[in-house]
Amino acid sequence: MRGRSTLASALLAPRGGDAGRSGFRHYAAIDGLRAVAVLSIVVYHTGFYTNGLFGVDVFFVLSGVFVTLMLTREYFRGEVRVGRFYARRVKRLLPGLVVTLAITAVLVWMLGSPAERADFLPHALASLANIANWEQILNGDAYWEAVEAGPLSHMWSLSVTEQFYLIWPPILLLILFVHRRGRPLTVATRPTRVAIAAWVSTGLFLQLSIWTAYVFSTSGADRAYLGTDTHALSLAAGVTTGLIIAVRERRPFARTERGRRVLVRSIVGVVAAFLIVQLSIAAETYHASWLYYGGLAAVAVLAGVLVWSLTGPSVLTAFLSWTVLVTLGRASYSIFLVHLPLIWLVSTLSPGTPPLGLLTSVLPLSVLCGLALHFAVAEPLRRSRWRKPGSLLAATAVTLCATLIAVAGTPPAQTTAGGGVRVLTLGDSLGADFASALALEEAGVRTSIVDRSVGGCGIFSPEQTRTPEEPELAVPRDCLPWEQRYRDALAEAHPDVVLITLGWDAVGQKLDGKWTDLAHPAARSHYRDQLETLRTIIAAAGVPVLLTNSRPDSPVTEPDAAAAHDALIAEFVAATPEVTLLDLKGKVCPNGRCTTSTSDGDPLYVDGVHFSEAGLRDIAPWLGSAVAYADRR
Repeated sequence: MRGRSTLASALLAPRGGDAGRSGFRHYAAIDGLRAVAVLSIVVYHTGFYTNGLFGVDVFFVLSGVFVTLMLTREYFRGEVRVGRFYARRVKRLLPGLVVTLAITAVLVWMLGSPAERADFLPHALASLANIANWEQILNGDAYWEAVEAGPLSHMWSLSVTEQFYLIWPPILLLILFVHRRGRPLTVATRPTRVAIAAWVSTGLFLQLSIWTAYVFSTSGADRAYLGTDTHALSLAAGVTTGLIIAVRERRPFARTERGRRVLVRSIVGVVAAFLIVQLSIAAETYHASWLYYGGLAAVAVLAGVLVWSLTGPSVLTAFLSWTVLVTLGRASYSIFLVHLPLIWLVSTLSPGTPPLGLLTSVLPLSVLCGLALHFAVAEPLRRSRWRKPGSLLAATAVTLCATLIAVAGTPPAQTTAGGGVRVLTLGDSLGADFASALALEEAGVRTSIVDRSVGGCGIFSPEQTRTPEEPELAVPRDCLPWEQRYRDALAEAHPDVVLITLGWDAVGQKLDGKWTDLAHPAARSHYRDQLETLRTIIAAAGVPVLLTNSRPDSPVTEPDAAAAHDALIAEFVAATPEVTLLDLKGKVCPNGRCTTSTSDGDPLYVDGVHFSEAGLRDIAPWLGSAVAYADRR
């Protein structure tokens, strides 16, 4: 049947280079490239292979090609309608996003920790508004921290693309339609205008490449990687590629080409793909400086060349036109949407799942769920006519999604009957774990908990931080100044007991432009000053405090720095009557032998840092006893 979008019809898709019903060519191999890109992203995010950084960059280039080719084709046909273009974008992208956010909201509300529920609301609303990348930048969130990745950590790239969709089409159409007085726009002059647009986009690409290097040198890798103004260089490369393809399409379509052209296109495509893979292998982290001094630009150019090579017969065109890849490519947006929520779901239900286990479970789940979302939901809605009832339905769906997001972002009350001990948690992300553990029945104490911990935030007050796995991390926006934040939390919560976790202060710290850690005397002197400020705040509050020490086996700290932090905390506790040591090291490393399993043999941690559900149950009685003791002081 005409107009029906089913998996069966997709499997019978025309091969690359065929002209569709609209009279324009459809390049099935480009759909195949989408499939390879999205599968590489899924593999990368499972942690199975951590050198697959450029799948997103290939998608950016493809997005630039797609939107430019669509508008330029309409321009040549003389029927460009900007309103219709944006309506198509909404119909293609909104249904899948709304469904994904709504289902993820329910899962986070049911299974997420209090910290995850609290983080979900701003992340989801920013994703719905297509500003997720700027929300991450303003919050100081790193692009990808394996220890804290949430179900919406990938939405930044969709926001970059959507912001590009808002900005580029008007600019392109302005270039194409503005002409000198007395020189009417004719069919003959249109290719010239497209060539001018290609020169403009090339100039934009070069300027963005320089700007990216500047932003990296002044603001760091996270700002340079997440920013629309910087990562748009990949989109600009796609724009130029799309314009080149559009001009080429003006030539009559030949189903066969000379062998020499096929050979050249095959060699160019294979070399471009090979170089992208080699650069990907070389990119061990997105913090690598060479990426921003030409590396990302080189990948964008190579991806553009690769896309161009797929618009005619070649070795890669034949391979990527394989029906299975084409089908996956058409559903690539939906697969991308669902894959990280699925990674989060599997990790939550089965803490400690190794990367291979995540890969073997999440990859097929992402494909199946993505295909279902695309062919059963998104495509039927895209093909339907959205008149007034359809628009009302879309508005209702968005409203319902926003409501579910808001509900998911409201943590269930952690106060047991009768109120109990009022506990305020401060410090880094381990504070959220302790808040969750104290809310369990296993804690054996009735508590009313206010969690004001901030992930990646201690009291060192650095410019940046780093770990053995992440050479450069931004300080969260709501971290500093920690002094005022602590005073405000104490004044608002009126706690009976304060629980502070400061293990993050043992990671690498950038102070006065130089990297250091607590293994160095100058850093220890600075930290003692910070602890003196904490002592003043505690004394003014007059509340008993539980303060944790450092584990020697944490994957985010160096052993010498962790030992120095442990000694400084012990020194501080001994000199501060209001403070009791919460001996985390003694709990998880009894007799100096650290364990990674609970007494029942379950994984103690989900990532080597944060406690699993079994781990929370395991430490709950220990925490409950400590809180009860502090409350009696």
